[in-house]
Amino acid sequence: MKMPKLSKRDKRTLWVGAIAGAIILFVMYGIMPLSEASDNLDGELREKAALLQRSIQAVENEDVYRSQLATLESMLDHYRGQLLDSNDGTVARVQLEEIVRGLAESNGVTISRSNPLQETKIGDRYSQVKIQINLTGDMPELTSFIYDL
Repeated sequence: MKMPKLSKRDKRTLWVGAIAGAIILFVMYGIMPLSEASDNLDGELREKAALLQRSIQAVENEDVYRSQLATLESMLDHYRGQLLDSNDGTVARVQLEEIVRGLAESNGVTISRSNPLQETKIGDRYSQVKIQINLTGDMPELTSFIYDL
């Protein structure tokens, strides 16, 4: 089977189509990936600039952060000092009742009844010890007791 000869017009059309196809392929696989890579690079550059800015601020504010850390550590030590130290919940409950009775006496409040409640485990090393108390006294004395407690 013989291929018919192409006219000048058909040859020109094929060449224009081939050039257009080549241009489209060049744009799709050459220029667009570079443009997307450039956009991604710009985004990464902005993120790294923001991270660098935050790092610079952290270094500039190091003294402030150190003083805040010292304050927080002292608060933590203070709160740890308020914890009852005992390996047994019963001993801690007795210590808590003694503390509450001492505060009640110093404020002129009478404890008519004290009931221990169930101990709740909080983490590996801590337990929450609760007691229920019935109080009698005047409102200012009760208010002062609750404030001290």
